[in-house]
Amino acid sequence: EVEYSEEVGTLYYIKYRVAGGT
Repeated sequence: EVEYSEEVGTLYYIKYRVAGGT
C-alpha cells in the first residue's frame, strides 16, 4: 500500500510549492 502514498506525496509536494513553502 505504497502506491497511493506516492501519489499523496506528489500532491502534497505540489500543494506545498503552490502554497509558497520555504
